[in-house]
Amino acid sequence: IPELKINGQNWKEHCVKILEVMQIQNVEQVLVGMKPKPRPGSNELKEWLKSSGTTDSILMWNMPNSIFLCIKHYETAHEMFNYLVTTYGNPNPTSIPVKCVSTPAEQLSTGKDKPKGTNGECKYA
Repeated sequence: IPELKINGQNWKEHCVKILEVMQIQNVEQVLVGMKPKPRPGSNELKEWLKSSGTTDSILMWNMPNSIFLCIKHYETAHEMFNYLVTTYGNPNPTSIPVKCVSTPAEQLSTGKDKPKGTNGECKYA
């Protein structure tokens, strides 16, 4: 994943790669808000927290500190992603259902067989 530039110049490429990795990790629904945080005490909370931690890590490790400082106060990766979308991409972000597929990481690095649903484009750009 290319690090997001401070000026957002590479947002489209960054967004595509973020979504591809989220699909591979099977956490894209958490990122785009299709799988909201369950109520405390629910059976789904433990799994959601694990998925949320994965999405947080993927987002935060691929941006400069100056951008991270703008989003670190948000409670969920979905809120962080919406900030990035609003700042660098589409001014009206929406959550969309996505078919998650398992694609080996090596296929992504060669550019072959990109996960379905991305088509090399960011729906949030």
